[in-house]
Amino acid sequence: MGATFTVTVEAKVLGQSSHAPSMHQLDLLSLGDSLQSSQFLLCTLLTSLVESEVHAFAARQEQRALLRFMTNEEISEGIARGKVVPHGEAPQSVDLDDAVAAAMQAFEDRLYLVLVDGESIGSLDDAVELHNDSRITLVRLVALIGG
Repeated sequence: MGATFTVTVEAKVLGQSSHAPSMHQLDLLSLGDSLQSSQFLLCTLLTSLVESEVHAFAARQEQRALLRFMTNEEISEGIARGKVVPHGEAPQSVDLDDAVAAAMQAFEDRLYLVLVDGESIGSLDDAVELHNDSRITLVRLVALIGG
């Protein structure tokens, strides 16, 4: 039976100085008995990352849907935007299979890079060895004008 270990996931956008990197922890189920390390195919790792993000997004949507009172500041901001929404926006839904497929296609199209502990991973079929406290960095690439 596998053990759970934690990795750090960081997302960066190159070419945008105003975009601060986001970082969070992700718990993964080791495919082996070792808590120290485990190997994953990159496609399996990306699927886990997307699943985690979709579930977190759904939880945020559910939380926003709860009835809540608005502060004077929220009302003023809504007026400034031209739309005051007292109960929040209607929850959005995300199809998990579509999200996973989009992430895989974006990787294949080289719209982002995946670095694991500083090493670039080139193919969805590459084996990735993760250790407890490994760092996974997703780097979104932005095309340059004329490039």
